[in-house]
Amino acid sequence: MGSYDPTNPYSPRDPSGALSGDNAPTVPYGVPGSPVRPTPPPAQPPSRGRGAVIALLGAGIVVLLVVLVAVLMPRGRSSGTVIKIVTGSVVIPTLTPLPGQTATPRLTTCAQLAYFAGAKTTSVGSANFTDAAFLAGSLAVISEADTESAGFQHRTLRVCSPNVTTDALAARYDALLLATGWTRATAADAPVQCAALCWQHVNPSGGAAGAIRHFLSIDGAQGNGVLSTYVMVATIAPLTAGTVTLTAGQPDFSADGTSAVDLHWVSAQRVELPNAALAASLTLPPGGFDAIHFNDLRAAKNFGGIQLTQDMLKNNVAGALKGTGGRLSKLLVTRSDAAGFAFTWVTYPAGF
Repeated sequence: MGSYDPTNPYSPRDPSGALSGDNAPTVPYGVPGSPVRPTPPPAQPPSRGRGAVIALLGAGIVVLLVVLVAVLMPRGRSSGTVIKIVTGSVVIPTLTPLPGQTATPRLTTCAQLAYFAGAKTTSVGSANFTDAAFLAGSLAVISEADTESAGFQHRTLRVCSPNVTTDALAARYDALLLATGWTRATAADAPVQCAALCWQHVNPSGGAAGAIRHFLSIDGAQGNGVLSTYVMVATIAPLTAGTVTLTAGQPDFSADGTSAVDLHWVSAQRVELPNAALAASLTLPPGGFDAIHFNDLRAAKNFGGIQLTQDMLKNNVAGALKGTGGRLSKLLVTRSDAAGFAFTWVTYPAGF
């Protein structure tokens, strides 16, 4: 141990009991004879833990700003029930939100609508109605059983078309259909169930007195600014229809308006089936003559004969005729006597 030096504050305690080190009397620095100021220890770098906290706080602020922007930013126009058509009891549902979603997403493709799941290339679905055209990318579903009224056959489809607003449907279909031989149907042309927005296509191959007419009508359009859904009704008009009386002076009848004779009146007891014409008896349904539809004629099994049977010559009796040209007709006898044979008829070009 060194000896005690009273001028050195860091000198150890001497044997006499004087203080040394931290317990030595304080002597101001800078006073003559005072100790030299000790060099302060070097500054320590910032703690790593505090830097990590600062980084986390900065990231949290960024995330908060992103969330606020996403919440406050205006969204695309959406009505909640984006695509819905209500026609009778049929409702086209909206897309079900994914798990975790609280709002119906904005639909951009027709395939997102569950109603059109599995729908294939849009068509009327009939080999006898192939002249129809649809907007590109459209999907269609035959939504109900085919119907018929006054000889006009109807097929109802629900259609979804992308990239078109409801206001633009008329112009877009005009551009598509008018270029392929369709025309806008007038009130005089339009059959039952042909809506205000309606087109027709006339094929003159039906015969000298008749032509095959097809109709397309659109109704019930709904949309979200990106997709449009609507009801389309495809219609096949009768080939020929009316009332005629066969007499001695005008004994022949052609169901399809050609020169081939299908019925030839001889007397009140005899109406012949010349050429390749065949006939079948029908039961008049409770709904009357209009309730006999094309499918009923197509299902008849008893076509034959060389003349109408005696039962088919009675008043208010219905019958089916397969003409020489292969067309199917329905007949309702309204008079049969010595003066002539009168009936109402509808001849179909084909069915769906």
